[in-house]
Amino acid sequence: MDTVIIALKTVMAGFLAVLCAFVGGFDGMIIALAIFMLVDFIFGMAHAFQSGTFKAEEMYKGILKKVLVFFVIGISNVIDLYLLPTGGLVRLGTILLYAGYEGMSIIENMGLLGLPVPKVLKDALEVLRDKSESIDIKEKVKEKGKGKEQEKQEEEKERQG
Repeated sequence: MDTVIIALKTVMAGFLAVLCAFVGGFDGMIIALAIFMLVDFIFGMAHAFQSGTFKAEEMYKGILKKVLVFFVIGISNVIDLYLLPTGGLVRLGTILLYAGYEGMSIIENMGLLGLPVPKVLKDALEVLRDKSESIDIKEKVKEKGKGKEQEKQEEEKERQG
């Protein structure tokens, strides 16, 4: 029995390691997003129970959507690492966008639950969401791409000269 438990723990640790690598690491950004998702889930459940509209099917759909967000972040990380020289901006923008949406959903659920919504919190979450939309990835790729082209040209001149 002990070997089965050890094997399960090993498989789980391996799975989590691969998942962390896929999403770009278990950093503060991922932790913050996960916290936002958990709080949004709790507030959404509280509202559903309070209003008498709880449906297990809707809960499962919500959980699935939150899980799929991590796949989108993983795709963003792959783009950053292997396809475009962005220095992590695609991942950052993706996480900020989803954190902003989760935060706004928390604010909405707070209102539906009759909780007062601090203006400073609402403003901060709107800034967070807007910041993700202001990242100019095209310009960043052009800047980094020019740098590599210039390096190649300089190397070529050194070889010839």
